[in-house]
Amino acid sequence: MPAQDKTESATTKRRQEVRNKGQVARSQEVGTAVSLLVAWLAFKAFGEGFIGSFRDVLTSNFQSLKTPDFSDTGMHALGVANMIVFWKLLLPIAGALILAGLVSNALQVGFHFAPAAAKPQISRLNPGSGFQRLFSVRSLEELAKSLFKMGLVGFLSFQAINDHMDKLMTLTGSDVRGGLSAVADVGFELLLKVGLAYLVIAAADYAFQRWQFEKSIKMTKQEVKEEVRSQELNEQIRSRIRSLQRQLARKRMMQRVPQADVIITNPTHFAVALQYDPAKMKAPKVVAKGQRIMAEQIKKLAREHGIPLVENKPLAQALYKAVEVDQEVPRDLYKAVAEVLAFIYKLKQQHQRLAS
Repeated sequence: MPAQDKTESATTKRRQEVRNKGQVARSQEVGTAVSLLVAWLAFKAFGEGFIGSFRDVLTSNFQSLKTPDFSDTGMHALGVANMIVFWKLLLPIAGALILAGLVSNALQVGFHFAPAAAKPQISRLNPGSGFQRLFSVRSLEELAKSLFKMGLVGFLSFQAINDHMDKLMTLTGSDVRGGLSAVADVGFELLLKVGLAYLVIAAADYAFQRWQFEKSIKMTKQEVKEEVRSQELNEQIRSRIRSLQRQLARKRMMQRVPQADVIITNPTHFAVALQYDPAKMKAPKVVAKGQRIMAEQIKKLAREHGIPLVENKPLAQALYKAVEVDQEVPRDLYKAVAEVLAFIYKLKQQHQRLAS
């Protein structure tokens, strides 16, 4: 499909499809910039303790060289002590960097996992396609961007060291505290400058990635039309399925009307069929209900099977609104329903005596 034919913005469905495949507008530079600035903040917060602990470790190690203990026990103790200090220094900063990476990713694409993107792609093992990717326009763009970043970091590093050259030149013969503090000052300044520079790069790169992503998912007019037709067809199919389900449900319900003991009516608006078997049920159960045309059909079927109809407007309305088919009558309606059933059972007994 020619790129120039894709003039329409991507639909919601199209966006969701490419998102599920892991295709989103994302800039790696945002994560780098946030990590650098978070690292600077972490060093500013923990820097004094970091330098002090590092100085103590160096001092302890230098002093141990005066009376070295090369036994297994001595070397093990020294290694464990250094490792404990190392992790105490590393964990707060590492935790902050991990959190920064998660936040920067969430700010760009939200919390989203695409299983399709995690699957290995055999096509990437093809030497031909790999060679094409190596010399593609995107690869050249990434190369140019990497060279620019390297040049920028190199320039900022040179500038930071040059600005503090006089101070660094005086470190010869100074103690550990003074040397670490001077180097830390240069490092903090460099980290802040590089972080801010990367922040500018990240903003520009994210805007470019966003533009490129929107361009890549554009659709042709024909694709938009086909998607609209597909959605309309799917909606028609779903509507037809729902209609058939309602019809089947009504048919099954009407088949249970002959099992009812009584039909409570409104008399014209509502009809509710009740069944009660004291040996099997705790309370009477609604086996069918309907209004208007459906109510008339229920009453007609009831007459055909000799099921008594009792007009009770409040009870019919309450049962229709409060009780679904196959549900038992609630406690607050027990008394009204019991009176109706007692009346029906009395009529049945009278008919049986007359018949005998």
